[in-house]
Amino acid sequence: MQHIASRESLVATNDFLLSTAEGLDEEALTAIGFDLEKVSDLFLTEVPLRRTLSETTLSSETKSSIANRLLSGTTQNAGVPGSTSVR
Repeated sequence: MQHIASRESLVATNDFLLSTAEGLDEEALTAIGFDLEKVSDLFLTEVPLRRTLSETTLSSETKSSIANRLLSGTTQNAGVPGSTSVR
């Protein structure tokens, strides 16, 4: 069952990212690409963080708050709407 939830989350995240990126120029898309690479690297190297953010006993609000504090400042200068907010 957890695999299904993870897949649904991945699809929702992908859809959100694509809809956000749709109206962006090349500079903003490049900034998002670099930020996504940084986040990916962070999750690969910081296993406790990845586990915390995937913990089912924590509320979505708590996990969003943790992620927002960690990622504040990423893509904020790229003109990306809602770019400093993790969903």
